[in-house]
Amino acid sequence: MAPACGLAFELILNRKFVHDGDTELSAHVRAAVKRVQDRGFTLSKGKSKRQIDAAVAMCMGAWVLHEVFPEPLEPMVAWR
Repeated sequence: MAPACGLAFELILNRKFVHDGDTELSAHVRAAVKRVQDRGFTLSKGKSKRQIDAAVAMCMGAWVLHEVFPEPLEPMVAWR
């Protein structure tokens, strides 16, 4: 999970992975708490006060897209 979280974070910072403004996804991403580990970081469900399932799914989806399409699509998802 650490590589998936790191990739999603990098794509977000570089504005190459964004979302359409969905309020539930936004709430889950804002509620996610970073848990630092030896190989990077993951999202900690136990330390989060609210649901983060959509944030976890977003990270996993980013990793799958990265594996299927190594060359990033421009943009990977539409930004708002």
